[in-house]
Amino acid sequence: MQRLKTVLKAWPVITIVAMFLSFATKELAYDIFGVTLQSQSSVKSVKIIAGFNMQFLQFAVYVLVFAPVLEEFIFRYLFWKFPDSRRIWIAAIPSGILFVAAHYLQMPWPDNAFLALFFFAIAQCWVYKATGRLWCAVLTHALFNATNLILVLALPEKYLAS
Repeated sequence: MQRLKTVLKAWPVITIVAMFLSFATKELAYDIFGVTLQSQSSVKSVKIIAGFNMQFLQFAVYVLVFAPVLEEFIFRYLFWKFPDSRRIWIAAIPSGILFVAAHYLQMPWPDNAFLALFFFAIAQCWVYKATGRLWCAVLTHALFNATNLILVLALPEKYLAS
C-alpha cells in the first residue's frame, strides 16, 4: 500500500514538472536562440487519429500499456543493473539519456519535450529506487501517459502545437 501511495504522490508532481519543462523549453529556445520548437510529432498524430476507431485504440493501448511496460523494463530495470544502483545518479543519468534518445529515433529532434523527457526518465529512476518495484515505475509511466493523452485530446490545438 505504501508503494501505491508513493506512485500516486509522485505521478502528479512528475507530470506537472514535465509539462512546465516542455513549455519552458519552447519559450527559452525562442527567447535565447530565436528557434521555434515544435510540439512532439506524436501530439499532432493523436489529434489526427482521435476518435472511436481502431487506429486510435491501437495507439492508446501502445501508449498506456505497451510503452510503459517495455520502456520501464529496458530503461529502469535492465539499465539499472549495469551501473552501481546504490548511487542513483550513476544509474539515472545514462538511463535518462538513452530514454530521450530512444524517443527521437523516429521523431524530429529537437522539439519542446526533450528536457521534459529527460526529467521524466530521472524521476522514474527515483520512483523505481524509492519503491524497489518495477510495477510502480510502470504505473507512474502509464498514469503520466494517460494524463498527457487526455490533455492532448481535451486542449485546443493552439496550446499544443507551435
